[in-house]
Amino acid sequence: AGSLAKAPFFVGGDWRYADFGQSGDLDSSVSRQSVFTHVSFDVAENIVAFAEASYGQSAIYSKATNQFNLGNLTLQANNAFLPAPSAAALAAAGQTSFTAGSLNADLPPLTAQNSRNLQRYVVGADGSFNAGTVWKWKAYLQSTTTHIYDQALTTITSQYKAAINAVRNPNGTIVCSNGDPTCVPYNIFGTGVTSQAAINYVSGDSWLRQKLTQDVASASIQGEPFSIWAGPVSVATGVEHRRESITGSNDPLSNTNSYFAGNYHAAIGSYNVTEGFVETVIPLAANQVWAKALDLNAAVRATDYSTSGYVTTWKAGLTYSPIDDVTLRATRSRDIRAPNLNDLYAAGVAGTSTLLDPFHNNATTTVITITSGNLGLLPEKANTTEAGLIFKPRFIPGFTASVDYFDIEIAGAISALDAPTIVNGCFSGDTGYCGNIVRDAAGNISQVDVKSFNTSVQRVRGIDFEATYRKALDTIFSGLPGDLAVRMFATHYLQNYTNNGLIPSVDPQTVGENSEYSTNDTPKWKYLGSISYDHGPTMVTVTARGLSAGVYNNSYIQCTTGCPTSTNQHRTTDDNHIAGAFYLDTGLSYKITGAATVFLTVENLLNRNPPQVAPTQNVGNAPKGINQTLYDVIGREFRAGVRFQL
Repeated sequence: AGSLAKAPFFVGGDWRYADFGQSGDLDSSVSRQSVFTHVSFDVAENIVAFAEASYGQSAIYSKATNQFNLGNLTLQANNAFLPAPSAAALAAAGQTSFTAGSLNADLPPLTAQNSRNLQRYVVGADGSFNAGTVWKWKAYLQSTTTHIYDQALTTITSQYKAAINAVRNPNGTIVCSNGDPTCVPYNIFGTGVTSQAAINYVSGDSWLRQKLTQDVASASIQGEPFSIWAGPVSVATGVEHRRESITGSNDPLSNTNSYFAGNYHAAIGSYNVTEGFVETVIPLAANQVWAKALDLNAAVRATDYSTSGYVTTWKAGLTYSPIDDVTLRATRSRDIRAPNLNDLYAAGVAGTSTLLDPFHNNATTTVITITSGNLGLLPEKANTTEAGLIFKPRFIPGFTASVDYFDIEIAGAISALDAPTIVNGCFSGDTGYCGNIVRDAAGNISQVDVKSFNTSVQRVRGIDFEATYRKALDTIFSGLPGDLAVRMFATHYLQNYTNNGLIPSVDPQTVGENSEYSTNDTPKWKYLGSISYDHGPTMVTVTARGLSAGVYNNSYIQCTTGCPTSTNQHRTTDDNHIAGAFYLDTGLSYKITGAATVFLTVENLLNRNPPQVAPTQNVGNAPKGINQTLYDVIGREFRAGVRFQL
């Protein structure tokens, strides 16, 4: 043991034993296969019938951390595996039991296997007809079925607790204290001391089989019914009906959350939705002194969900070109995201988490979290504003640049409060949270129920930049072969704000936070640029990508001397900096024939490591650390293959 920092965490000691970073996968094993076919037949001069069939399957195998028990195990003082000095100390103190923790290094890591297979079938027809102007139409029926299998190799909690409570029989043999003849005693005091039979006894498979189905009927038509002073008016309209359902089954032990992890529960439910839409583009001006083009584009969609009712979405925008070189555009829209099958019908996905229990002096507690669906959810609603400029100068042929501002604000966003928020809310006096907390006979928290609600507000604002330039090199230097293409993309985030609507946000602005402590962390800048050289059968591309430096948390106060008192709202730290990243990727392709091309790509060519960051004391899947959605944690990767047509 090292020096105690905050129970049950120590500084020093045999830290390598407790290094969760050595057990989990950074990159899970994935296998994918797919096949697709499309057949069409000219029924008449302007009618084509078609059919499609596709099949795809994937399997993902991943390792997580070792099983962790952080001081939540109760053992008897006469445990047969207890070292003699510890047994003597307990006897001298008159103690008949004690609490213990273990990272169970003798157990295999928690592992998960997820497989999916999908079948999709479509029949339909499309065509055109003349009604004064040419109209195009399309109609189809689609049926999709997806089978899902999830499996977790974990431990059965009751059998694990029975096995670690081992005692000696009068004849000296070691048995489980519960008297179960099938129980195999398990020694948690040490590493490499547990038998394979004991590991097999405490281990189990939590599994889930689910079937998703989606049936769609859709029809649409588009054309130019009439013309006005600036040109023809375009109109598109259509209807669609969808039905989605989910059914499934799971192993019996998962129904009672008997595993350390997994505990899958099958969801059963369905909904249907009927939609109708109309979209139009109306030219307001063309080839005028003040406008080369001015177009209005608008759309409206009526949607009726069997679960959450009716909702209307719409879009209105203008595109204006004062001269051929410049185009201005602006759009305002109302958008929605309806709750999906999992949001509505999740039957209670169980997991294991740790939290500080404020009811027991912030003691670290391991609890089961149950995340379930909510049939009362409504669609999320967003207001989206976009405005931008496209610049395509005639005096620089081949060059195009654009800049676009975006502002997306979501009201009633679907989100779930985490277990610590629920417990702290109850402790603060909000009794609405307390019903989600389950306690054992001793009054300790054993389970926290987590549900999603339409309570969050989210807003993100930023600016997108893009520029491309393509040039034949012989137009620059006579006789120089090949074409050169340069592309650049960048996004500058101005705001990224989330508030769950119940607990005031301590850190309302997450732009510039590059840590993994929040799923909303966003760097101030993300960029990507590439240079490609194309000559005959050969193409070479070099890509640069990266992000700006950031901080752990914008509310932290960085200081070394004269620091104010650290609070939950504004913690003090001597280093609030997280470095940015810059990566180079390369690609090479060569066309062997007109129908076959071989290629080689190298990602993270310089093998740049992610920055080191300070982890938190959070133990669930693993201590939180580098943000893997922002930084490359794998290193240099090679891909080679061939693309061909038959």
